[in-house]
Amino acid sequence: MASLLFMDWETQSDSDLPVTGTLRYVLDPSTRPLLLSWAVDAGDLRLWCPDLSDELVPEVWAYVLGRMWCYGTGKARNGNGPPFKGVPAEIVDLCARPDGYVVAWNMGFDRAVWQQVATPDYGFPRIEIEQTLDAMAQGQASNLPGQLEWAGRMLGLGQKTVGGKAIMQRFARRQDPLPGSKADIENLMAKGLTREKAIAAAIEAWDLYLTYSVQDTALLRDVWNCTRPLDGTEWQEYWTSERINDRGMLADLDVCRGAVSYREEEALHVAAECERLTDGAINSPTLTKQINEWLYERLPEDLAAGMVKQRDEETGEATRLTGAKDVMTRLLEDIQTSDTPPSDDVTEFVELLQFGRSSSAVKFEKILNQEVDGRLSGSYVFNGAGQTGRYSSRGVQVHNLPRAYLENELDVLDMVAAGVPIDRLREIGPVSSVLAKLIRPTFIAPPDKTLVWGDWSAIEARVNPWLAKTRDADEAVLAPFRNGDDLYILNAEAIFNIPAATLYERYAEGDKEAKGMRQAGKVAVLALGFLGSVGALKAMARGYGMRLNDEEARLIVDGWRDRNRWARRFGDKCEEAAFSALSHPLQMYPAGRLTYQFVPGLMGGTLVCFLPDGRPIVYPKAKIKKVEKFGKDVDAITYLNGMGYRALWNGLMVENGTQATAASILRQTLVRLEADEPGALVGHTHDEVIGEVPTTMASGFAERLEAAMVAGFDWTEGLPLAAEVSTNWFYTKSS
Repeated sequence: MASLLFMDWETQSDSDLPVTGTLRYVLDPSTRPLLLSWAVDAGDLRLWCPDLSDELVPEVWAYVLGRMWCYGTGKARNGNGPPFKGVPAEIVDLCARPDGYVVAWNMGFDRAVWQQVATPDYGFPRIEIEQTLDAMAQGQASNLPGQLEWAGRMLGLGQKTVGGKAIMQRFARRQDPLPGSKADIENLMAKGLTREKAIAAAIEAWDLYLTYSVQDTALLRDVWNCTRPLDGTEWQEYWTSERINDRGMLADLDVCRGAVSYREEEALHVAAECERLTDGAINSPTLTKQINEWLYERLPEDLAAGMVKQRDEETGEATRLTGAKDVMTRLLEDIQTSDTPPSDDVTEFVELLQFGRSSSAVKFEKILNQEVDGRLSGSYVFNGAGQTGRYSSRGVQVHNLPRAYLENELDVLDMVAAGVPIDRLREIGPVSSVLAKLIRPTFIAPPDKTLVWGDWSAIEARVNPWLAKTRDADEAVLAPFRNGDDLYILNAEAIFNIPAATLYERYAEGDKEAKGMRQAGKVAVLALGFLGSVGALKAMARGYGMRLNDEEARLIVDGWRDRNRWARRFGDKCEEAAFSALSHPLQMYPAGRLTYQFVPGLMGGTLVCFLPDGRPIVYPKAKIKKVEKFGKDVDAITYLNGMGYRALWNGLMVENGTQATAASILRQTLVRLEADEPGALVGHTHDEVIGEVPTTMASGFAERLEAAMVAGFDWTEGLPLAAEVSTNWFYTKSS
C-alpha cells in the first residue's frame, strides 16, 4: 500500500513570489526554507526548521526548538559550510520507497522549494515529479476552490487561526528582522517594551506562525481524504503537465521590454484623453463608479438601460450600474447602429475605455518579472478549470491568448522591440489593442529550433454530437466531418440560402463576405450546440466581431434547431438521467455516451458523470431544489461550484460533458506525445499542442504530431478527429 507524506514548506526571501513566479523565486539566493510541517499517512503532525541559533536570541530559539521534531544545518549555495545533518529520517525513508509519494497543496511550488533549495542547501533527498501528488489538483477536480482555506470551508472542515495570513507574510519577508532575532528584539525595546515583553511578543509571533503552518498541513490532509481520489491515469497526466510546466516557452524579451516601455506614456495619454472628453470630470480610466455614472447620465434611455445591473423595486430607479468590458463592447455596438446616438465625445470616451483599461502591457511586464533564461515556466494549472479537468493558466494566461493578429505582425514586432515613438503605433490602432495582438507571437523558438503546433479542428463541435450517440447527430454533423466537408460552410449555406460549393469557392479565394458568412455558421454551431438561444448566439457573435439583431438571431436559432433536433434530445436525456440518479442512489443511468450516478457518501452527496474514457466529473452536495427559471419555480439540481452553488441545467450538462471529453483527449494526447517525443512539448491550449524541436527535425515532428492528435484512443471509436499543424519560429495565428 502506498505511503503518503503530507507536507507544506514555509519560505523566506527578499523576492516577492506573486511578482516573480515560482521558479525565479526559489532560484533567488535569498530564498530559504524557514519551516516544514509534515505528517506521514495518518501520523502525527511534525515540524522541521533550519538551525536559527545564530539568528534568534536564546530564549526564542529555545521555544522554537521545543516545538520542532528536529532541525537541520546545511550548506551555503556556494558549497561551503558545515555538512548536512538533521533531515527527518522518516522523510528520507519514505522518499526511498517505490510506493512513497509526497502530497502538497499547489505541489508545483513545494516541489520547486524541495528540489531547488531544500535538497542542495539542506541535504533533503531529491524527489522526482513522479513522486509528487497535488492535493489542489484533486480538490479542484471535485469542484472545490483553489485556495486551501476556502476548500476546507466548503467541505465544513473548520477554519484556520485568525491572523494567520498576516503572520505568514511577516515571516516570509527576509527584508524585515525575523521575529525573535536580535534586531527584532532591539526594535521592540526601542518602542518602549522591556526585554522580557519583547521576547514574549516574539514567542507569541512564533507560536501563531507554527500553529498556522501545522493547521495548513492538517487541513490539506483532511481535504485530500474527503475528495474523490484521482486515478493512475490522471496522475500520469498531471506529471506530464508538470514536465511541460518545467520546460516553459521562450519569449522575445526585446519585444517585452519595448511593450513595457510604452505603458507609462500610454497611461498618461489615456488619462489626458479621459479628462479632455469629460471636461475634467474623469481623469483616469480606473475610476469605475464615476465613469459609470457619467456615462449613464449622458446616454439615451434605451442605451443606458444596458448599464443597469439593479433597480429599486418600487421606483424603478437604477441603484447599481456596471461598466464591465462586455457591457462596454455591447454599448459601443449599439451606439453605432442607434437612431439616437449620444454625442461624439461620449462615443469616443466609450471607445477609449475599450482599450485604455487593457492589461496588455502588464502581461509583458509579467513575462519580464518571471522569466528565467528567457523562458516562462509554471504557467499551467492542472484541473484548474474545475470539474471538467480543463487547464487554467497563471500570470500571462498562456492558455487563453488573444487569437486576433496584425497583418503586418513581424514589422510591428520589430517596431516594438526597437522602441519606436508611440505615435507610430497609434497609426496602427489603439496601443493597448496593438500590444494585445503581439502577446502570442512574442513566444519564439531558440536559435536552431522551430515551434510546431497542432490545432484540433472544431473539437467541441465534433465531440458534442458524438456524445449524443444518435443516428441523426451522426448524419447531421459527424458524417460531413468524416467526408472532409466544412461544417461551418454547410451551416452558412442553410442560413444565407447560398450553395455550399459557391460559398466555399468564395471563401477559399479570400472573399470577405463569404468569410463573414462562414463565421456566422461557426458561431451558430458553437453557441447553439450547448442549447443556447438568441442571447447566447448574440453574445458569441460579438466575441467573433459580428453583430446580430434579435430578428436575425432568432432566424438562425430556429433554423439550426430544426436541422439539429438531436441536440435538444441529448440535453433532455442528460437531465433525465441526472434526476433519475439522484432519486435512485448508486444506480447508473446512461445519456448517450455519458453515464450518471449519485453517490450519497461522497462530499455530502455527489452526482457523478462518467465520461466515455471512464473519468468521472463530479457535482458535490447535489440536491433537487425549487429554483426560479423564466419566472416560474421549477425543480432543478443544485451543486457546489467553487465558493457557491449553481443550478445544473441540461445545456450546462452537455457543455460540461463536451469540454471534459475534449480535455481528456488533450490530456491523454500530451501523455502519448511525451512518451514518444520526450522533451519536445513546451505548451498547449484547450485545442492546441505546442512543441519545440530542432529545425532539421521540424518536418518529421509535424507529421508525427498530426498523427498523434488524430489517432484517437480505444474509447473514441467513431469520433472523427482532425488537426491542422503549423510550423514557424514564432507562435502566430497569422497565415
